[in-house]
Amino acid sequence: MSSPMAPPAAPPRDPIKETMSPLNGPDTALRVKSGEVNPNGTFGEFMESSFGIKWEDPMQVAMEKMKGAAGNATAMGKSKSMAAGARPPGPPANQVSGMPQRPQPAGRPMAAQGGLESLMGGR
Repeated sequence: MSSPMAPPAAPPRDPIKETMSPLNGPDTALRVKSGEVNPNGTFGEFMESSFGIKWEDPMQVAMEKMKGAAGNATAMGKSKSMAAGARPPGPPANQVSGMPQRPQPAGRPMAAQGGLESLMGGR
């Protein structure tokens, strides 16, 4: 039972919709078909509805929004965006839980650190 003082629950996230890109043909066709994009609308309306760019936005903000849309234009980019959005806060993805990554010494190739040869007794 919900309390009358409790704030309303946030709507569930839709990662598919969040990663749609106007630079991806099928995404754009779907948005036109659903009526989200009006092919007879103005350029400003298209930029705001597709990229989230407003006329008043500084160029730096507009470029960041366009880079995000460009990153989501491919299936691989969409997957990365979805995974990044689902990743819980904590250590970076390349760090094993609690164990810091050992930095690679400068100027030493991977084989000089041991590699397969040292495992096979070659050194």
